[in-house]
Amino acid sequence: MRLPVWLKKSAPVYFICLFLVSSVMLTTMYVIYISSWDRLLIHYKTSYLDDQSLKLAFVIHDNIMSKPLNEERIRWINSLSRQYAVSVKYADPAGQRVWIDTSGSQEPAAVPYVVELPMVIEGELGGKLTATYDLSKDNYFPYFTKLNYKAKNIAGLVFIVLLMLSLVICLWLSLRISSPLRKNAKQAQLIMNGDLGTFMPVGGTFEQAQFAQAVNYLLSEFKQQEKWRKQLMQDLTHELRTPLTSVLSRLEAMIDGIYPLTENNMNLIYAEIDRLSRLVKDVEKLSEAEGARFTLNVQRIDMAQLLKGVHEGFLFLAQDKHIAFKMQPVYFPCYAEVDPDLMIQVLSNVISNAIKYTPSGGIIELALTTEDHETVIRCSDKGIGISAEDLPYIFNRFYRADKSRSRESGGLGVGLSIVHALVEAHGGTIDVESEPEQGSTFTIHLPIAFDSSLQASNTAENEGG
Repeated sequence: MRLPVWLKKSAPVYFICLFLVSSVMLTTMYVIYISSWDRLLIHYKTSYLDDQSLKLAFVIHDNIMSKPLNEERIRWINSLSRQYAVSVKYADPAGQRVWIDTSGSQEPAAVPYVVELPMVIEGELGGKLTATYDLSKDNYFPYFTKLNYKAKNIAGLVFIVLLMLSLVICLWLSLRISSPLRKNAKQAQLIMNGDLGTFMPVGGTFEQAQFAQAVNYLLSEFKQQEKWRKQLMQDLTHELRTPLTSVLSRLEAMIDGIYPLTENNMNLIYAEIDRLSRLVKDVEKLSEAEGARFTLNVQRIDMAQLLKGVHEGFLFLAQDKHIAFKMQPVYFPCYAEVDPDLMIQVLSNVISNAIKYTPSGGIIELALTTEDHETVIRCSDKGIGISAEDLPYIFNRFYRADKSRSRESGGLGVGLSIVHALVEAHGGTIDVESEPEQGSTFTIHLPIAFDSSLQASNTAENEGG
């Protein structure tokens, strides 16, 4: 059975839920009140009847004897019983001999209430007087009847007023709560229709505000990604078209006999093809780095020894540029569970980047410490630095802070994207601090114990995808 459209909207759903809850609470309170009032009324009735029974016993005490009663006294007691609307039974203390019983002249009690009183005659227990009342009748206590009627009418009226007030409040609350959702739904519809300049208003409950902020953030990121995508397509088109055009034109000229088939011309064609190959490899490297989280070969490694080996491997490259490449001494083991090959790739990319952007005579320094159950690696340089505008985006795919640098010498700008993907694959983080013309500091945080559940969940996602 399909629900009507209006029942799928948030305002009616909120209203129905709120009104049902409030109705149940008010009804429960009303039932509890009526039940408590009935119990209290019965208590007052029984107390009143106990008092009436004592008065009845006092009235007839002087007119009865332990011996059988004469006809005149029996008629008098029957008259008194009818006057008090009570069934009276008088018997000996053992209850074996009944001297008088007026129950036969009255209707049986629907809700009987029995009061037994001893009758003391001349200092001795002469008999037992039993008075039976019908609690369902109100002629015993007309005051209680009026009070009961008035109290229940007032309770019913208050219940109806509160129920109507609850309906109005629930309607107002449902409209108030659902208002941000309705606005966000309209904005979302505009976004679906391609109006990416629309942002959701931030308001409503804390969760609704968080949702709106998240959507607005995703919109901003989507616009930025779209901008990068267009830039990437332009760059790829340009970078692929240039070598392809060069290769095709040279081959066409050779086929037409314009260019001779010489070794120099073949080397030029080979250089253009090699450039194309490097462009494709850059994209493959990024794809492999993002998939590395599913193929980690995790081992417990002393990061001090691993970092020392990488440092020694880049010493000659730094010396060729006349850069002072130092590593702070580490006096204790700093263990972490990592894939050593991939971690060497991470450190190599960071260090090679530092060497590339540090001018001759500059300084690069490596440091390794342990902080809060993490192994921390820092690579600081005195290079050209990164502008504040570019700093938030340097780990994004295909982003290059130096827009003027040729891709022939610098590739597609995926080096730091690869580093970021590999560090995250180990459950770690990487951040950077930099100032233009002052240098940069890249900091890598690696957990000492690798979270195997991360790899398991990522593997499951990969298999499911």
